[in-house]
Amino acid sequence: MMSHHLGSLLLHLWRASGSDSTVKSTSITTVQRFSQYIELHYRDNLSIEVFAKLLGVTRAHLHDACHRSAHRTPLKLVLDRRLEEARLRLANTEFPVEQIAYRLGFSRSRLFQSLLQTTDRHRAGRLSTDRRHGALTG
Repeated sequence: MMSHHLGSLLLHLWRASGSDSTVKSTSITTVQRFSQYIELHYRDNLSIEVFAKLLGVTRAHLHDACHRSAHRTPLKLVLDRRLEEARLRLANTEFPVEQIAYRLGFSRSRLFQSLLQTTDRHRAGRLSTDRRHGALTG
């Protein structure tokens, strides 16, 4: 599921790259590379500063690029990937929540569970709103 989201994000970024804007092009390239690093290192619990260093940019530049291209912060992009992996593991393995949390770099399973619940409620609310809007316009 997350690979679909990353694929969609990369497709969006690729389509947006038709602009002549150097800033926008640089942001897209940075976010594309950042997405690749997320995929390689989401289990490693790296800080945004470390990701920025790997990319050869400042933390501020990475934040601006992600916000401009993906409308999310770098931390949100990393967290979304880690939580997506957690959902996959919870659905497809018999591992306890604590073990999944630990393997994905969450130091406290309660925080991990809280993040899962919060994002699931947000998704459910957004889906409900989308359905209502679709029912009214469709």
